[in-house]
Amino acid sequence: MFASNASSSLLIDVSCINQSHLMTFFLISWVHHFHLIHQDAWDQNTEQIFEQNTTWDDVRWLKEAIGPNIPLIVKGIMTAEDAIEAVNAGADGVMVSNHGGRALDGALPAIDALPEVVDAVGDKVPILLDGGIRRGTDVVKALALGATAVGIGRPVFYALAVGGEDAVVHLLEMLRKETEAAMAICGCRTVADISRNLVTRHPNYGGGGGRGVAKYIRSNL
Repeated sequence: MFASNASSSLLIDVSCINQSHLMTFFLISWVHHFHLIHQDAWDQNTEQIFEQNTTWDDVRWLKEAIGPNIPLIVKGIMTAEDAIEAVNAGADGVMVSNHGGRALDGALPAIDALPEVVDAVGDKVPILLDGGIRRGTDVVKALALGATAVGIGRPVFYALAVGGEDAVVHLLEMLRKETEAAMAICGCRTVADISRNLVTRHPNYGGGGGRGVAKYIRSNL
């Protein structure tokens, strides 16, 4: 979920675009899902479900189709190159996301991809971060690294399952209070005061002292 000043926004996952079947994609996906589940464990990346021939021209077509009054947000951006391509194709915003780590084993965490996307896009369009937001300090980290806003996925689903709408409201209030507390402790009176100098790497990140070695795949769309 994310906020927008517009009355409505369209969020697309660029791996799912198909011009001729855009309106029926979700129905087709579920049909394939129930068909495949009787054959083997469902692989959400199977070529039977996702469009394999998507190009940036599809994004251009979609933006032209929806017109200028509906913001188009492209989700799944993990590199500077794709961020630039998305903006050039007409995206009104980009969402940095590795799809919960399910799309490609060993993919970079979204927050680690965020700085290069921010550096590439600048303030041309809003940059949203999806993935790993569990507490207010996570929100502050994302904002410090240049995100305009963050998406909240699983916590909302968990809260909804446990306590319905009231639990979701409680969750959002908790995140707000945690974010404000983290800002206060960091000496930030407003969101504009949050900057990159508030975050740093753990000393052992990347193999310091032979520990914490991590290698990730830098994946374009």
